[in-house]
Amino acid sequence: MYLTKNVKRMAATVGAAGMAMAAAAVLVAPTASAASGALTLCSKGSYDSFILIDGKERAKSPVGQCKTFGGFGGFNGIQHFDIKGGQSRPGGYTLFTVKSGAEFNPSKGGTVTTYGTMNEAWASTPFL
Repeated sequence: MYLTKNVKRMAATVGAAGMAMAAAAVLVAPTASAASGALTLCSKGSYDSFILIDGKERAKSPVGQCKTFGGFGGFNGIQHFDIKGGQSRPGGYTLFTVKSGAEFNPSKGGTVTTYGTMNEAWASTPFL
């Protein structure tokens, strides 16, 4: 009888630990629908950042901020886009190219982060 009680106690402990681990996995697992069609643009350089698709501005993030934009889920396959920067200068607002021909997969979502200055701008883009 003593052995049976210990076995039951061990089984209950293992079962509880397994349930806790499963619950933790559910809490940290991202939902596919949250990322689908969403693109986050982070402007970590000294300039505002823009995403242009087919020459039209689709996303803008002011310097020092990250913003998430939805609505990209309607695109099929790989989406090509350009990354532009903008900065106030004497005489007006200057737009410049950070990266041309970048790609992202709307079904996976992703993050674009811009860095540097107007003279040395660069960006990281999502993996396909």
